[in-house]
Amino acid sequence: RFTFAFFAFPIVIIFLWHRWKQMGFQLKCHFHDVLWMAFSFLLISCAFIWVDAQYYSWQTKLACDDDSTCGERSETKLCNIFKYIAPFNAFRYNSKSANLAEHGLHPRITHAAVNMPMLFGPLALVGFGSIAQSMRNMAKGRRKEHSVDSSYSFTKNVCQWTIFSGLLVLSCAPHQEPRFLLPSIVPLVFLYGRKVVGYGEVENSTDSVTHQQNQSKMASALLAVWITFNLILYLFFGWLHQGGVLPSLLHLPGSGSDQPRNEVLAQSPRAFIYFKTYMPPTFLTLVGRSYGVCDTSEREFEGTCSDDLHHQTKVILDLQGANSSALLGVLRKWLPCHSPEIGDRDNDAGKRRFLHLVSPAAVILQLLEENDESRATMIWGEYSMILTRYYHGHISTEDWPAFDGSVKTFLGQLKLDTYAVSCLEYGREI
Repeated sequence: RFTFAFFAFPIVIIFLWHRWKQMGFQLKCHFHDVLWMAFSFLLISCAFIWVDAQYYSWQTKLACDDDSTCGERSETKLCNIFKYIAPFNAFRYNSKSANLAEHGLHPRITHAAVNMPMLFGPLALVGFGSIAQSMRNMAKGRRKEHSVDSSYSFTKNVCQWTIFSGLLVLSCAPHQEPRFLLPSIVPLVFLYGRKVVGYGEVENSTDSVTHQQNQSKMASALLAVWITFNLILYLFFGWLHQGGVLPSLLHLPGSGSDQPRNEVLAQSPRAFIYFKTYMPPTFLTLVGRSYGVCDTSEREFEGTCSDDLHHQTKVILDLQGANSSALLGVLRKWLPCHSPEIGDRDNDAGKRRFLHLVSPAAVILQLLEENDESRATMIWGEYSMILTRYYHGHISTEDWPAFDGSVKTFLGQLKLDTYAVSCLEYGREI
């Protein structure tokens, strides 16, 4: 990622400053350092670009084998090379606010207040405190005396500025994901890892027995906090966060699971709409081999997407975080209820009479005209819905259930529902 440069910047600056301090004003030596750094950077970068160009140009050639117009759209070799410079393409994409808006916009303080504590827990809190103390000492012109050697002090300063620089620059962007901060893990663990688990202080043999016992208790308490924090996040992100998406894929027809018990649903062509969920990981199941997949981020369900997949009997339509208007548009495109051909559907086994909507329970409640989860009419008055399957233990942080004072009701809505959606005139068949 091009954002790695924000973490590397203080390392380069401190290295050059350290060399300047050691060697004095020797322009030739400093030019030599910069030249070697630039040469190494370009050499490794060119190697990565060449490998990417070879691999992806081969993929493009395979994709063009059946496309007679592909050769007409081919570009010069120089353009192809630039097309495979990943950091440049990422920078160009992320520099447009419209692109970032598609992935979500966040307050500038999200990285510092939410993402760092969520990723690193106590490690981030100790790091914030230590960096704040170092900056306060620097502002006051004080330098803390270290009992350790100067090489450790130098490395500590480099690591602290690496964390601060990356966090500061990335916080200026309106789109902030936790993964952007992953490079911080190395300097954080190096600086504060032992302290967080209770082994940061070196015990002195002259300390009293009581003091040593207090240190031992503190170490045990800190270690317990660290283990508890990681266990909670393991359960949340490993099992509960979007936890129903993969089980829902494993129960799709063609994935090796049981078939629908309802005869009408079993004979109907398969089309599953994933709405307000993360991307279904079809590559983890057999579904990816037997289902056509289309998502809004690529084709907005227009044109080629519909033309390519509409004739297939097994389709997954990934609406991601689209709004309800987009859902209605997809329903009308893939399941038109007021077309002239609707009367012929009973005589045409290939016509799609049902769609399957997979969405969090809290989202489904907003789409129902009647307050009945099992069977209801959708708010637009064109479609009816019936609950066919649900998966408990699904948390969507973007769409929390409304809390009405009942904890049982709130917990009961932390699930992913699968509904059979049909035109009103066909809903009675399910």
